Amino acid sequence: PQPHGLKMSVAGVAHNDVPAAANWACAAASAAASAAACSSGSLQDAEFSAQMRRIEAALQGAPKHIRIRGTAWAQRLGLLASVRQSEFRRDRNLHAELLLQCIEDGRWEEPMDKHPPEGPLPCLPAHVACRLRRQKTERTDLVRHVGLAWTSSAGS
Repeated sequence: PQPHGLKMSVAGVAHNDVPAAANWACAAASAAASAAACSSGSLQDAEFSAQMRRIEAALQGAPKHIRIRGTAWAQRLGLLASVRQSEFRRDRNLHAELLLQCIEDGRWEEPMDKHPPEGPLPCLPAHVACRLRRQKTERTDLVRHVGLAWTSSAGS
């Protein structure tokens, strides 16, 4: 459940104040996900919170046309910060990962190439979801490998 003022605050942000809207949306999503992560111990919520902070930072230096769409998607994803079902959390996190990549690359990929829907999030194309999961696995493996290498060299 979202706080009552959340939707009103998002709707009340002026179109010409995109950076403020981006900051607010990302901060609200980050705070909600952090609170949910503390109460449920959910790694998925903690990952989402971190991802939303990275999105906020990426939006700060992005061109205006990227900030406008990126902010709309960040606000939409922020509404899902406290979702309880694991499958929805996983999908939400994949959407956040894709949003960050789109902002950083300066190009939109389906479904981010359209305005976010009011209802449920659109399914990511299978090849996009697969690529995002593979990239996450590769990052995790790299961190694990570097950590093991550091541990073994520190013990020498």
